[in-house]
Amino acid sequence: MKDEKFAHVFISQYPIEKIFLSPKSSNNAQVCLSTAGTKSKALLGADLSWVIPKSHPLPKGTDAESIVNYVYAILHSPEYRSRYAEFLKIDFPRIPVAKDAGLFSALTGIGAKLIALHLLEPSESLELTSALVGSPNPIVRRVGWSEGVVWLDSPATKKGHCARPGTSGFSGVPEATWNFHVGGYQVCDKWLKDRKGRRLSTEETAHYVKVVAALSETIRLMEEIDSVTNRYGGWPAAFQTIAL
Repeated sequence: MKDEKFAHVFISQYPIEKIFLSPKSSNNAQVCLSTAGTKSKALLGADLSWVIPKSHPLPKGTDAESIVNYVYAILHSPEYRSRYAEFLKIDFPRIPVAKDAGLFSALTGIGAKLIALHLLEPSESLELTSALVGSPNPIVRRVGWSEGVVWLDSPATKKGHCARPGTSGFSGVPEATWNFHVGGYQVCDKWLKDRKGRRLSTEETAHYVKVVAALSETIRLMEEIDSVTNRYGGWPAAFQTIAL
């Protein structure tokens, strides 16, 4: 990933282009196909003996999908990314194995939630905190964020100045969510700028609200990964020396 930090781990139900992260920087993606369930996850079979030693205290019923969920959680840990940043620049990620079955189960659960979020699967528990304000079907003109609102028609300002309020936009967008980047792109900003000059449909408005919620929940769950790990001894004490 050249000189960039390790920050890109995704999942898809469909075939993807290997430079989907950023055609600007030409970052390639390593793609793993799935035999676990119907979703595109990781190439893991039913026999996990080659991945996890038989002596390891994993919960009963652990299967390939559980391992994928666990790996997904580990790779979204801010502490993992920071602690092993130099290694992640030059090699494939090594996945530490949790010493305690409780930690494994907790991280597996978080990983499953992250995967559901990133596939935008329907979820009654996902809190939709953002809402459209102003025109019911606004035209995307000048996008800018200020005080928790992503404006679609923010008045022009001098370079480096904060965005000014417009008449239509999406409220309830935290600054951290607005600034969240994927593959070099600021998601909440780029999604709208790709539709500049267009009138947003009701479906597009609903989709954007879900994207905001998914990003906000991703940020929360990433913090939870390290919080849970700290309850079991933190990095690296909570993990065995072997790695997946």
